[in-house]
Amino acid sequence: MAWGGGLLMEKSLIQFLKSFFNLFRAEIDKITIYSNEVIGTVGWPEEDDKQDFYWKIENWNIDFSKLSLLCNFISNKNLINGDHITISYEALLSRLIDARWDSKDAKQSLDYLCSFEIKMIDDGEKTDSFYIHF
Repeated sequence: MAWGGGLLMEKSLIQFLKSFFNLFRAEIDKITIYSNEVIGTVGWPEEDDKQDFYWKIENWNIDFSKLSLLCNFISNKNLINGDHITISYEALLSRLIDARWDSKDAKQSLDYLCSFEIKMIDDGEKTDSFYIHF
């Protein structure tokens, strides 16, 4: 890793990215973290397809461990189809609160998860994106 951040933050970021890409049924093959950028490659089990990615992290004031838990919740409850969360924002927020999430943490995590995109890199060019929406 070429990143000067703390080890705990690095582990939290990597765990979040694993959980995020799991929403797309993808697994991280390789990853490099720089000061405010992440580059890497994901693949899909039992497929030869690989996808390079790039993410410029704009907000370090987010709790990546909570984002990881949110992604896992969405995945485990089968609330995702492609990049689309299959229930409304309000319904997901309600389910999180019912699962004993703090309402402020749930709202902040949901808002952040739907606010960024991780760029796909094809032939050196930023093309499409991985992102989550309602």
